[in-house]
Amino acid sequence: MKKVGITLSVVVVISLALVSTLWAQGAWPTSSGTSGVTVANIDDSSGVVVPLYVAEDGTQYVLPSQSLDPGGSYTWYAEPSSVGSFRGAVQLSSNVRIAAIGRTEWPVGGSSGAASYGGKEAGATTVSLPQLVIEHYGTTSALTVQNTDMSNSITAELEFSPQGGTPFTKTMSIEAGASTTWDMAFDADFVDPQPASSWGWLGSCKITSSTPVVAAAHTTSQSGGFVYAYDGFTDLTQPTAYAPLVRRNFASLTTGIGVADASGSGGTLEVVYTGFADANGNWVEDVGEAYVYTDTTTLPAGGSVNFYQGSPYYNNPSQSMPQRFLGSAVIRVTGSGAAIAVVVNDQSDPSYTGKQTASAYSGFFTSQASDVSISPLKRNGFYNFTTGTSVQNVGGDAVDIEIAYTTSSNSLNTSTPPAKTVSLDPGESTTFYLPSDWGTSSTHLNWLGSAEITATGSGDTMIVAITNDQDVSPPISGDTALFNCFAK
Repeated sequence: MKKVGITLSVVVVISLALVSTLWAQGAWPTSSGTSGVTVANIDDSSGVVVPLYVAEDGTQYVLPSQSLDPGGSYTWYAEPSSVGSFRGAVQLSSNVRIAAIGRTEWPVGGSSGAASYGGKEAGATTVSLPQLVIEHYGTTSALTVQNTDMSNSITAELEFSPQGGTPFTKTMSIEAGASTTWDMAFDADFVDPQPASSWGWLGSCKITSSTPVVAAAHTTSQSGGFVYAYDGFTDLTQPTAYAPLVRRNFASLTTGIGVADASGSGGTLEVVYTGFADANGNWVEDVGEAYVYTDTTTLPAGGSVNFYQGSPYYNNPSQSMPQRFLGSAVIRVTGSGAAIAVVVNDQSDPSYTGKQTASAYSGFFTSQASDVSISPLKRNGFYNFTTGTSVQNVGGDAVDIEIAYTTSSNSLNTSTPPAKTVSLDPGESTTFYLPSDWGTSSTHLNWLGSAEITATGSGDTMIVAITNDQDVSPPISGDTALFNCFAK
């Protein structure tokens, strides 16, 4: 992570000489949602983190500071506790480099589930949300935008671009340092272009403001059961994105890759899948199971394309990805000035699992890759939650990947899981899962912490990673929450 976000220089650097992480934190679609905020110290020295919660009306709540050793992490849950209910945003400030995620749970009402997304070091005057829906196969979205200016309120412009429809614009007023949520389900302008089908409204949103902003999107099942979220894109100049987790009916989950044109010029779109198809059902790659395929199609100017791994390929409708595929993907667009924003959705089939779950993460750009990646949140049976981390080698050479854990001061188990190392060829991915890598006995459970993933080798050592956080007990009932890990 970079040292300082310029949008916070007045508030943070001058007054406190600190580094800050920001994100929008909304509650959709019911006030019953409860948020947790997890921060990790990714510096080489000890530091202090100061959390500032800002309600939608601009009211600020400063919480006590938290000291963190290198690699240490801490979670604030259901804060600020001084008020009965809260809906707003968070700013974290520190004198060391930090990485943070927000996680919101909806355990009651029509939207039981959980969703996570990452903090931002700085906002941008243009932010993209590539995938938003209304009544799209039973799902509907809301979006939250945060004003990074701690002194002045702003008005942001929201340009919605529906697939197969005409773009239209809305405006949003946001108090200083606060966030505002746009409940798309209650806006009559989102017209279903195919009312006789289950397609609903599907499109994207470009947010512009004279002051830098950050954004997040939440999508929920209208019948309850799952929620997923991702953070908006502040870099709209990148032609290549990486997806560390892609699958078809592997562990009863299948992904979809949503790609939006970020440049306005469109281009030729290519998705390269690398992984294996588990033919014998033993959950690991055996000889002869490797699978690589390249799919291509056209990305319309200002539009978006969805690659669903359970559907036929665009460039070969008679062929589709094999069952029980697990791997990764590289998404590229070519053309003059072409750029993309990518969201990956990972969703279960209730006919296999008895319950539908869903989660999402943002595709990584090359600028977000590093030889060290940080997961601020890792756990093994901690209040029934367990995580898995998928790592993709996005460099041009083979690497050794090591994951090392640090136990949080919040943990009920003071032990620390052992480190683990695997080797990856270019384009390959792997998953670290604590129940398999460590264990599920009483000496292994109730553990909470963070992880540092390091790539070593003689050549190009660049990786990206995501973490999947899942609750296996009611009332969340197994919903999953993915988030992007952070380059150190």
